[in-house]
Amino acid sequence: MNSRLAVNFRKIFKEILPIPEKNFLEKDFYLKKLSSYQKNTSSNIIINSPNAEDEMNNTYASYLIATKRLSSLQEEYKGGERSIEESASLVGLALPEKRQNEV
Repeated sequence: MNSRLAVNFRKIFKEILPIPEKNFLEKDFYLKKLSSYQKNTSSNIIINSPNAEDEMNNTYASYLIATKRLSSLQEEYKGGERSIEESASLVGLALPEKRQNEV
C-alpha cells in the first residue's frame, strides 16, 4: 500500500474515531474501504489522474483537522464579547457623548 495513502488514512481515522455521534463508523466499514484502496482497481478506471485518490484523501483529512480546530477555537472564544464603550475604554479612548434630542 502506498505510504502516503496510509498516512492519509491514519489522519482521517484519528479525526473521525473520537467523535461519538458517528455511529456509522464501524470496524467492518474501514476494513472494506482499506481493502478497496489496496486493490486499487476502480480508482484508475473512474479517475483520470493516478494520484487523484490520494489527493482527495489528503484533502478530506485536512478538512477534518481544520474543522476540529475551528470548533475548538469557537468553543474557547465564545461569549465574552465587549461592547464598543468597554473596548474603547480598554485602549484609552473615549467615545463622543450621545445627544438626547437627536432622532
